[in-house]
Amino acid sequence: MAQYSICRCYFPPVINNPLSQIRQVYDKTLEYCICLAPPTGVSLSTTQWPLVYNPSNLLCECPSNTVFNSDPSKQYCECPSGQITNASTQTSIVWNTTLGTCNCPALLVLQSYQLNPTYNSAAGLCQCPIPSSFNSTIQTYYAWTASARVCECPHAPVTDSSY
Repeated sequence: MAQYSICRCYFPPVINNPLSQIRQVYDKTLEYCICLAPPTGVSLSTTQWPLVYNPSNLLCECPSNTVFNSDPSKQYCECPSGQITNASTQTSIVWNTTLGTCNCPALLVLQSYQLNPTYNSAAGLCQCPIPSSFNSTIQTYYAWTASARVCECPHAPVTDSSY
């Protein structure tokens, strides 16, 4: 029988999303592998969650479109908060109380010149759609309109009712 000098938790060789998937850690006191948890005394709000073990991929994961905050004083999942670098096309992800998840602001009824922002997981924020090809002589980008909480094509108000 082989003798081992260390205990190690099994984990898959690939993590698909390092922002929301975390390997288990070995707890010397409990003597088994666990998901990291917030330190004793840290109370979670309704927009924060502990990691949850997913037996299908053998990883600890953040639920509800959240990301893991690895700060040793926190160690919980929360809505992403990416750095907005262009306020004219980007906005923060928000907590949706109806769905119980983090997502981009979305309107149910849109005008023909409006689109909902989409989530950019690499940046951790929501942004107006960006085309793969663009001709600046005949096209313009959608712009984030904070008051309407939607991406809009620039448009002039309709003043002639004959259209």
